[in-house]
Amino acid sequence: MKQYAVLLVFACFFMTFSGCGDKDDADALARPEALAERGPYTVGIRQTSVTYQPPGQENARNIPVVVWYPSHETRSKRHKLTLGGSIQLPTRAYEKVPIAEEGPFPVVVHSHGSGGEASLAYPAAEIFASRGWVVISISHTGNTTLDSLNDPLDVPMYIPLYRMLDVQRTLDAAADGFAWEEEFAEQTDVDNVFLYGHSLGGYTSLAIGGATFLREGAQRMVCDEAGEECEEDDITCGEYNAEACAFLDEPDIYELTQSSFRDARVKAIGLQAPGAIGMIDPSTVEIPALLMTGDQDAWLPFEREAQPIWQGLHHPEDVWLRFEDAGHLSFITVCEENVLGAKLINTFMPPVANDGCNEDYIAPARMADINTAYMVMFAEKHLLGVERWDAYLRGEKMLGLTDDVRMNAAVHTP
Repeated sequence: MKQYAVLLVFACFFMTFSGCGDKDDADALARPEALAERGPYTVGIRQTSVTYQPPGQENARNIPVVVWYPSHETRSKRHKLTLGGSIQLPTRAYEKVPIAEEGPFPVVVHSHGSGGEASLAYPAAEIFASRGWVVISISHTGNTTLDSLNDPLDVPMYIPLYRMLDVQRTLDAAADGFAWEEEFAEQTDVDNVFLYGHSLGGYTSLAIGGATFLREGAQRMVCDEAGEECEEDDITCGEYNAEACAFLDEPDIYELTQSSFRDARVKAIGLQAPGAIGMIDPSTVEIPALLMTGDQDAWLPFEREAQPIWQGLHHPEDVWLRFEDAGHLSFITVCEENVLGAKLINTFMPPVANDGCNEDYIAPARMADINTAYMVMFAEKHLLGVERWDAYLRGEKMLGLTDDVRMNAAVHTP
């Protein structure tokens, strides 16, 4: 049985954490305000791809990957990272500088939402890398920004299965340093991974964390009940074609759906507005989970997705960070004018336009700071054994949040 401690977290200005934390702490990374600042490392960045042969496909699958990592060098030029191949993102990382030698460094893996891409990890990625983490962000081919231009709701049935394989095969490649110089593999600890994702990336993180893929649920959603009993304003309810249904019955795919996607290299997960509850059972997740949700999420409604996921989780270290005034897109920075802005969202994802993109919601840049801070605390706690953030993760101390944020700190009883 799970008990809930629901706390209203009041006022300190986030960027300065005025009145929060111990300013005299000798360890710069231990200051609460450091969670919104860069750490001691400069940030390097490289782009590559991972290719593997998935079941049920004749052709190999090629996955673009962006990697951020700690360095001491700044002699290279700044890397120009883009969204959709054309929109430059406000990043600050250096191209192909050597990785720092103080590792091996733990790993963060990012899985984007449907219609997203690897580059969207940049706000958290740069903070993590500056604190001594290697960050690997994956573009799930077939489910990216460019793939969504024609029809954001047209998600191939292989995507909910191949996403987990994308993560696993990318970690395999990272163990070999992506075939870069030998030092990169030596300084990357792929046996200690924090995996997080937004929306369908949250589903991906749950599955890698041990959640059970519900083949019957997927069959029901894709084939048996597709288009039935759709509410008039339910933008996620639609029809799938016969080819998608048949995919689930292919022998190799059937076998894949009968096994667990759990990857022991992943020690903790972060879930930003996760979904697809009908295709996954979160009760079998084996590792600590940080759940981050918005009460105003229209794309994946709070009652339909967040609550069942939270009720299914059972690890004693689970944490629920809940935002009253956040929508689905509040957890990524596409709504910011220096990225896409609310108007251009219609070009990329019209069905979710304004779901977090107007003045009624928390500003995405501020949300990025808050979410990154909690992910850093959670990852350092469960991968590095850092205990200094425990009171914050239990909701006993303030972390510069205002009263529009509610934090549910989970307490479990036998």
